[in-house]
Amino acid sequence: MRIAHRTTNLGTNGFTMVEIALSLAIIGFALVAIIGVLPTGLEVQRTNLEDTMVNQEGNFFLQAIRSGAQGLDDLTNCVDWIRRDNTTLPINIVRDGGRAIIGLLSTPKYYLNTGTGTWTKNYDYYMVAKVRSMSGAASDKSAFARTNDLSFSYLLQSEIVPFAAYPTNYAQTNFNASGLNPNEQWARRDLWAQGNVLATNLYELRLTLRWPVHPDGSAGDRQQTFRALLSGRFISGWDTTNRALYLYFFRPSIYGP
Repeated sequence: MRIAHRTTNLGTNGFTMVEIALSLAIIGFALVAIIGVLPTGLEVQRTNLEDTMVNQEGNFFLQAIRSGAQGLDDLTNCVDWIRRDNTTLPINIVRDGGRAIIGLLSTPKYYLNTGTGTWTKNYDYYMVAKVRSMSGAASDKSAFARTNDLSFSYLLQSEIVPFAAYPTNYAQTNFNASGLNPNEQWARRDLWAQGNVLATNLYELRLTLRWPVHPDGSAGDRQQTFRALLSGRFISGWDTTNRALYLYFFRPSIYGP
């Protein structure tokens, strides 16, 4: 007796359609995951790029102020304006050049009154400049690109204050104390003279860079601060090109008593 067997065959086309559907589902799931991560990756890349540019340019301005540079006329392509106490200064960036930019950013918060021998608060101490990144595209560096709101910009605030270099222990510099032998008296006198020289010739420079810059001129919540000690003297005077500007330049090779 023969038993007949019936075999069901789905066929090659049936299996192919199922495989294609599964492949499309897997690809779709992967694309959703990739597209979801893509904005985060772009944001991290943008943040790293901004941090790199800020680090480079913060150190650049730090060294320019520290050395009293006067020939950096390329800064006219990057600096849009400089403000003092939230008031825009009467400065023509292109005409007055890099000398005026560094001279204004070098304005100390206090100056030594030679008549009284005391530190007096300087009226022109709060200086802020809007700077378009020097490391960006070439199209963002020309004078015609000042209205380009898409280029990376930051606010640069400069603050220079005298450095407190006196010894914290007054007994170390009191050379008039009773009971001192000549050697102790001269040692304390030397410390007192050294403190006077350091206080007269040593300053602390603090640069704060804040970004991003909003259309109204304010800055966002990101910032980085650079600090350095300046040793030397300031020279100051009215700008020969723009008589409305009083400029300061640091001279690290000149010292005073």
